[in-house]
Amino acid sequence: MPSGLGLVALAALLWSTVGIASRVLFDLSALDPLTVGAWRLALAAPLVGLLALRLPGTPLDRRDLRALLLLGLAQAAYQGLYFGAVARVGVALATLLALCSAPVLVALLARLVLKEQLSRTTWIAVAVAVVGAALLVGFPGPLPAGGGTVAVGLAMAGGSGLSYALFTLASRHLAPRHHPARLVALGFGAGAVVLATVATGVAVAGGGTILPETPAAWGVVLYMGVVPTALAYVVFLWGMRRASATGSAVVVLLEPLSATLLAWAIFGERLGPLGAVGGGLLLAAVALLALRRGR
Repeated sequence: MPSGLGLVALAALLWSTVGIASRVLFDLSALDPLTVGAWRLALAAPLVGLLALRLPGTPLDRRDLRALLLLGLAQAAYQGLYFGAVARVGVALATLLALCSAPVLVALLARLVLKEQLSRTTWIAVAVAVVGAALLVGFPGPLPAGGGTVAVGLAMAGGSGLSYALFTLASRHLAPRHHPARLVALGFGAGAVVLATVATGVAVAGGGTILPETPAAWGVVLYMGVVPTALAYVVFLWGMRRASATGSAVVVLLEPLSATLLAWAIFGERLGPLGAVGGGLLLAAVALLALRRGR
């Protein structure tokens, strides 16, 4: 029987392959990033939903509608912006900026929206993250795009982190009444509807496609929806039942770290010396927040 932390680590490693798979898909297909995100959520939602049906929980009511709407919109924005950032600035930079900024943004938004008090440790983590993000964005190293495209990609990565932070806050509001698996399934389902609607409109207006063109592209789409999404979240939730919150939060850092290493090994992506320092500071800030939360 695998340990709880072992399962959380496995989920993080599976998640780290999403950016790699999406970049491969962009080389194989002309699918828009919005369409890629829609396919990922549409394939994963029913699979996670089957798990959620077997778990206890209270029915949805009017109190949940606004939070559920925010859940779907935030998940849709996170997916579309993240894949758009990967297409423009690469896996390593997009993943580090999006995933490592999210916990810091959650802390700041919780202070502004939920009136939660921030400790000295949290403020230190925020400061470290700001410095790390500045180094990462200002000195990213060689990038596979032009200056304007890079600026858009960086903005999309930051927007992806903000969207994930909003998803977390909406989940926190719903968590007392609903199992995490249900929240994931609802978020994926609502996000899939939003992204599919927008992606279809974009494809019709621009003459694009919403279907993968080749068997290889279909294979990558199926992999993204089933393995690093549905399976990874089931494994993560299973592991969280037996792992400490602090240990899990730190182990999840394997995702951006592993994604960066995979991008370097497979695509030769490099952050540059100062960019690497910035990425390290972002990881340190998230670890500091995780340790603080555990205490």
